[in-house]
Amino acid sequence: MKRLRDEGYDVEIRSNYLLIKNVPYVNSNKEIRFGILVSELTLAGDITTTPSTHVADLQETIPATRTGQR
Repeated sequence: MKRLRDEGYDVEIRSNYLLIKNVPYVNSNKEIRFGILVSELTLAGDITTTPSTHVADLQETIPATRTGQR
């Protein structure tokens, strides 16, 4: 998380989740939008450990390909 912050990402910890804010994505109208990337966060004290899943969700709309397809 320190590395993410050092690289300029807007990072928040909420409950057992890591939120990375202002992540750019392209919507189906081929417009650049910004959303929140959410993934499970598992800690052992101040150390991150392997989560039960590596799935991350984009909290906004479904991103599209560069051709506008979902």
